[in-house]
Amino acid sequence: MAGIFGKIFVGIYVEIKRSDGRIHQAMVTSLHDDNDSVTVEWIENGDTKGKEIDLESIFALNPDVAPDEEIPQSPEAPLPPSSITKTSKVPKVCSSPLAGNSPLLCRRVIFIDYCVVY
Repeated sequence: MAGIFGKIFVGIYVEIKRSDGRIHQAMVTSLHDDNDSVTVEWIENGDTKGKEIDLESIFALNPDVAPDEEIPQSPEAPLPPSSITKTSKVPKVCSSPLAGNSPLLCRRVIFIDYCVVY
């Protein structure tokens, strides 16, 4: 049940939008997982008022209490492109003491370091 409500719990204050368009704070008094809504209450002119609001409306005005989205990543999925790639090319000159210091054919060594940033 807690998953759909994100960081909303009974007693937290959230911004709500009234029927006339006004936006103000109200306290969450109950959670309704059967219809994905919450009941909120506030005091107006000495009277306690309340209403039931769907979670989509609550999250639209209070994105900080919305559930964190988790993106499942399958093991076959490729890693995201690296934002930092460091390449260094190091030419290597070889000589053979047996061949009178004549250069040998050597391959270039290339090192590539990857840094994955999420």
